[in-house]
Amino acid sequence: MEKTIQLSRPQMEVIRSNKTITAFIGGTGCGKTFIGSLWSIKMLNEGSGMIVTPSYPMLIRSTLPTFLKNIKDTILNGMYLEQKKIYESKNGNVIYWGSADNPLSLDGPHLDWAWIDEAGLTNITTFDVVLSRIAMKNGRLLITTTPNLIKTRNWIFTELYEKRDQDYLKYIHSISIDNPFYSKEKFDLLKKILDERTFAVRHLAQFIRSSALVYYELLDKIFIDPFVLDDTWDKYVVIDPGVIYGILFIAKKDEKIIVYNEYKTKGDKVYTANEIANIILNIEKNIKLIIHDPARILDAMNLKKELKDMGYDINFYAPEIRDVREGIEKVIELGKTDNLKVFNNLRGLKDEFESYHRPIDETTGQILDEKPVKENDDLLDCLRYGIIFLYKKTIFASAVIAENQKILRGSEGLKNFIDRRKYGQ
Repeated sequence: MEKTIQLSRPQMEVIRSNKTITAFIGGTGCGKTFIGSLWSIKMLNEGSGMIVTPSYPMLIRSTLPTFLKNIKDTILNGMYLEQKKIYESKNGNVIYWGSADNPLSLDGPHLDWAWIDEAGLTNITTFDVVLSRIAMKNGRLLITTTPNLIKTRNWIFTELYEKRDQDYLKYIHSISIDNPFYSKEKFDLLKKILDERTFAVRHLAQFIRSSALVYYELLDKIFIDPFVLDDTWDKYVVIDPGVIYGILFIAKKDEKIIVYNEYKTKGDKVYTANEIANIILNIEKNIKLIIHDPARILDAMNLKKELKDMGYDINFYAPEIRDVREGIEKVIELGKTDNLKVFNNLRGLKDEFESYHRPIDETTGQILDEKPVKENDDLLDCLRYGIIFLYKKTIFASAVIAENQKILRGSEGLKNFIDRRKYGQ
């Protein structure tokens, strides 16, 4: 039995698009998940694919039920295998369902298509991994989302909106009331109730930055086009180890600092000292100093030994970090005085700058706490460590991994040595 479905003009554009990437960026209620499910059913005729949501609860609450409802009365209607998180259609093609909580868990076989629902709530690693899944088969990707209320200019803005004129991309914009079933009265009421920026982001799908971003004042002035750094610049590497390793490459000349490269590990893989050493040396060999998170001194010692065994005897320093605010304030000061610049091709650091925020009330837009939310800040932590060290007047407030393989720590400076395991033991 045939079924008639009423679609908005932007939704029709999604169905008709044949671009490698189709981005449907719309206000809340404009029918993003609905059209994504119809697009996926259409693509299921052509091959196997993957549907990704920001979290498993969102998958269960919204995306999966919408898909199952819309495929129910079609000739493709098959079975969802909950334990395997696979949908098997009657034509033999399958859909893998994934959560972006851990982007590397999305790796797997090559696919013909993929859909990321509410992509604005995911990070750029999700985008990269999903693209790699469809690349071999020259597949197609659909992205549906409302701009993130806080991280408004995250990768959705830089990779889709700013590149909307590229041949491979179809960018489609929609507001809430493009959906013929969305109440105009409700739309007008929300316009009166909500903070002006909140309404513009949530219902008009506009990319207006939030003043809750920690580095809000710097975001239009610190990013520059890359250029070749000559030998007059001192090169430093800053490392923030953990479940995710952040590694930042910083150059300094006089009072000027330029962040020129980055590396951020993906997923929960445990990296050895040898692997980290190779990552660093593949990017930069002319290193004056390595600045390391002071909370992971043993990691620093192991890495120092590994680099020395590879022929690079590099000094390590671990700054004493008293307060996150100290580093933030220094970053802002340097950015305002044009003494800090960041190459604009550093996608990870740029995404963190556009994401690092204080909590806000989503109705009024008011900042609830001056303390930043601790998430997606690995490279920004590196930047703080590096700048705190580079602008200290003395080494006495730093921890030093010395040539004699002992650790110099704290305000006692040279008087205070703490013996640690020597290299090679």
